[in-house]
Amino acid sequence: MWETVDTVDAVRFRVDRLPLPWARARRQGKRYFTPIAQTRMRDAIRDGFRSTVSRGFGPSFVRLRLTVVFARPKRTNKHYPTKSDLDNHIKQVQDSLNGCAWDDDRQVVAIYADKRWNEPGESPGYIVEIDEIVAF
Repeated sequence: MWETVDTVDAVRFRVDRLPLPWARARRQGKRYFTPIAQTRMRDAIRDGFRSTVSRGFGPSFVRLRLTVVFARPKRTNKHYPTKSDLDNHIKQVQDSLNGCAWDDDRQVVAIYADKRWNEPGESPGYIVEIDEIVAF
């Protein structure tokens, strides 16, 4: 379907933090602000990317693969695996990598995402894979 570059332009990294979905800016009076937990998650995602590579993809089109790993609860309920929407986790990762992995998240032309419980010994977090699409 697409040709991808099998060079340094394929990146895989992991963010070992409890996954936090994207949330709208909050309002206090007339001021809007981003919750501190969301800012810290954005910084953790950016640090994960920067620890893997020294530069971003620039203006290229990219494909994003995202796995959201949640801590397995002692007792499961009807929500599998959590109540949070997968698209809000995608937004969190895409917005966090703006100006870092790519110039703007509109360059992401293909997304594959899933969410699951963690395996024994595995920490919750995000597993992010990004590769450049050279022709589609």
